[in-house]
Amino acid sequence: MLSSTTEDGEIEVQISTIKYLQDTPCNLQTPEMIHKFLKALEPYKLTKAEKLLLLNNPPKTPLEIQLIVEESEERLSDEQVEELLQLVHSCELIPNEAEPE
Repeated sequence: MLSSTTEDGEIEVQISTIKYLQDTPCNLQTPEMIHKFLKALEPYKLTKAEKLLLLNNPPKTPLEIQLIVEESEERLSDEQVEELLQLVHSCELIPNEAEPE
């Protein structure tokens, strides 16, 4: 019986995760986009967790990168932070927002 309860809990977590991710930029990311982005991140020596956070919550500002990358001031130059922002944009991780009318 414990096994069934555990499986039910796991299924509930999976369903909740899928519902949550449908309302994030992750919903529009393709495997090709993710692969391209992760390949481009290699020179930055980021941790797996940092890469996942960059994918799940693509940063739009240098501050967001500072919040995602631990000790970013020591590990990344200002130029590298800007490169990361450009990378997020060039890999189209953030959907284009509608132009105001």
